[in-house]
Amino acid sequence: MKETIPLTATGERIETLDVVRGFALLGILLMNIVVMGQPAVAYFNPAALGPPSDADLRTWFITNTFFEGSMRTLFSMLFGAGFWLLLERLEARNFGLMGAKIYMRRIMLLMLLGLIDITLFLWSGDILFVYGVAALLLPAFWKSKMRGLVVWAGLLFIILTLFAAGGGMKFAEMETPYREAIAVREAGQALSEEQTDAIRGWEEGTEFWQASQKKVDESLQRAAGGWPAVAGYNAGELFTMAFGFFLMTGVLDALFAMLLGMIAYRLGLLQGRWSAGRVLILTLVGFGVGIPINWWETQAIIDSGYSIHGFFAMMTTYQIGRVLLAMGWLGVVLLICKAPWMKWLRAGLGGVGRMALSNYLAHSIIAAVFFIGLGYYGQMSRTELYYVVAAMWAFNIVFSLTWLSFFQIGPAEWLWRAGTYGAWPKLLKRSGTGLAPATAD
Repeated sequence: MKETIPLTATGERIETLDVVRGFALLGILLMNIVVMGQPAVAYFNPAALGPPSDADLRTWFITNTFFEGSMRTLFSMLFGAGFWLLLERLEARNFGLMGAKIYMRRIMLLMLLGLIDITLFLWSGDILFVYGVAALLLPAFWKSKMRGLVVWAGLLFIILTLFAAGGGMKFAEMETPYREAIAVREAGQALSEEQTDAIRGWEEGTEFWQASQKKVDESLQRAAGGWPAVAGYNAGELFTMAFGFFLMTGVLDALFAMLLGMIAYRLGLLQGRWSAGRVLILTLVGFGVGIPINWWETQAIIDSGYSIHGFFAMMTTYQIGRVLLAMGWLGVVLLICKAPWMKWLRAGLGGVGRMALSNYLAHSIIAAVFFIGLGYYGQMSRTELYYVVAAMWAFNIVFSLTWLSFFQIGPAEWLWRAGTYGAWPKLLKRSGTGLAPATAD
């Protein structure tokens, strides 16, 4: 006989989690839109496609100083809190082995959605697959005491910081052999095997920050080939995008932020239980330290002439800057949740947050249609890309509020739950409640 899952009342939702999740999702688009609409090297490097205009430089300066890393951190924290809630509720219902199966199916489906997002929806910067891998490790921390969670989060923070600093030192050592090999090649002399390796290693390693014109042209030509060309390329690059570089660095990044989310949830912060005074202090400290750090990082890139040295200087303080900035923005959203006159804003953000998975995938689909299907990839300036962001934000809010006026959960969330529990949850509001912890979406 098939086991069934008790229904969870929609009243169990925690509004603050939805509002923060919605805010983070919309904020992530501020950063993702650059890679969606331009070659990836333009993400950190505003001069990658040529000297930036004053407007484009201002746009990059603002986004890199006030948002870089912080929205991804918030979104990852909410996923960590969501998985924590799922484990907590599965244990409370005494599901035993069945609970473990539910958790694993949920993760596997999330990873599958990530691979679909990369290949079918053409979003090479997808984070869902990485979240799934990180979530495989979360049960090991679930029963940890607060001190243990803090220690593990601290260790991951140190590892991530050392990884970035070590990368900078490594490339500093590689630069001299690279320049010597380039001088030999420009002199028309034959390169030794070591010199060839030095050139290849440097160019491959610095490609993310300083792609050659050839790589930029290849990206533009691939986009001009439409969906088949981009989908085929993304599928072929899965081992370097989803299974390679992003898996090595992204999983630790995501796991660290998820542990922060668990800590924030256990402290009652994400549920809005802190007083307005404590939240205000969190906001002021987060912005008071995080913004100057990010400002210094952004200025270091400019002062270096957008060279690899500026980018690695930035990475030495990147982790502390993005975490503190995330805490500042979290404080802002929590203060919004406490302000009665902000009810209209909470409704919009909360709707987007309740359908976070659907809206995240919608970003990919809209970007694929607009930039690849309609041919706008590489055709818009950095500043112009934010007109697209505004339109996508409006769509997210209107779509979410309209959908939720008829249905209990978003379409992607509905499919995710169905696959997780092996049963179709009721979707229409008049049909009752859905399956699974709503706050775990």
